[in-house]
Amino acid sequence: MIGKKKDIIGIRAKEKGHRRALGVRGVIIALAAWLLLLAGCNHGEGDRVRDLDGIIVSEEALPGELKEIIDGKKEQAFQLTYSDGDYLYICIGYGKQDTGGYSIALNDLYLTETEVRVDTTLLGPELADQKKKTATYPYLVIRTELVEQPVVFK
Repeated sequence: MIGKKKDIIGIRAKEKGHRRALGVRGVIIALAAWLLLLAGCNHGEGDRVRDLDGIIVSEEALPGELKEIIDGKKEQAFQLTYSDGDYLYICIGYGKQDTGGYSIALNDLYLTETEVRVDTTLLGPELADQKKKTATYPYLVIRTELVEQPVVFK
């Protein structure tokens, strides 16, 4: 029985003086171990450290300077950040839309080791809202804690 086990793991080849170091099984095992090691050490920039609490700020509650900046940029799509010293404001605008009824969904807001990530989606209007041909400029402002990391928009 022991002789058979030696054949399985390649010890007999080593005992006979053959120069087969790892064999096919050994290479596969070494490769699998290496891949597991790489997968286990993946703590890069993309890993979520924690979620950020964000409050969606109405137009009336915006700091005056930020409101002026947004008014100057709202014709085109924009992404910007603003700080008043106490909070970080993350702003996402989708530019001029031909009808009303658009909304913006905040999908995710979180902190990684190196950045703040924010993910939003522009949601289209209902059929009734599409008939109104009034231009709108949908944008979203999120107020969160002041952090030093740059913001990455998805």
